[in-house]
Amino acid sequence: MTESRVTIHMLAYNAAPYIAEAIESVLSQTFGAWTLMILDNGSTDNTAAIVSSYAEKDTRIELLQIDPIGISHARNMLLTKTHTQYVAVLDSDDVWLDQKKLEEQIEYLDAHRECVLVGTGYRQLRDTSPTDIVHIHPQTDADIRLRMLVQNPFTHSSVVIRSEAVEAGYDETLRIGDDYDLWLKLGTRGTLHNIAEAYTGYRRHTQNITKRKPHIALWNNLRIVMRHRHAYPNALVALGRRLARLVGGIVLTPVLMRNRSN
Repeated sequence: MTESRVTIHMLAYNAAPYIAEAIESVLSQTFGAWTLMILDNGSTDNTAAIVSSYAEKDTRIELLQIDPIGISHARNMLLTKTHTQYVAVLDSDDVWLDQKKLEEQIEYLDAHRECVLVGTGYRQLRDTSPTDIVHIHPQTDADIRLRMLVQNPFTHSSVVIRSEAVEAGYDETLRIGDDYDLWLKLGTRGTLHNIAEAYTGYRRHTQNITKRKPHIALWNNLRIVMRHRHAYPNALVALGRRLARLVGGIVLTPVLMRNRSN
């Protein structure tokens, strides 16, 4: 068997409706030297049974089961158990849409030793089907850095990271935005890149934590921008954008609540 070069991290909590599709998208990759490490974070549905059925057939798939812990803590737990050259991420409700996704990212990292992070664009998913909503992130290191503080230029489920660059891991004090903070830290360790293809399927639904807790997401985002404001350009623009959204939300929320009650 080919030695694993990349460990794919997948967190799962009550992910039964989607996780089989996520696993199948990994199995379809042309690059096969991977380990898929799935952490079941205290699910109460049949998530573990679904994962076990795949793990019994493919030894590259590993299931870890724990009592519920914070998302950042769980992500760091997976990092401590990873000993491959690269780390990839795929959330349990997302998918990889192209069979060459992983292969192209590994090829880029192999050819560009200075690069620490490669992402892709994404296509939004509705239920189990891709939509026509496509987002392509800036590709070059220079363009990414210009936008880095203004807007998160990486989709979490799209990234492949050089393992030796991930020393600090995810910030466990951030309930939301820990991935964005990690990208900013990685950008101080090497160059950044995005492939200009929508190779990742991102599922946007009401259970996304940024949708359920928008004010917490904005406050954390503001903290992250302040933390990294000296490392990237356009800090004032980024701070102004977050403050405007935060103030707008504080002003509009009581009005929206009154309208709903009428």
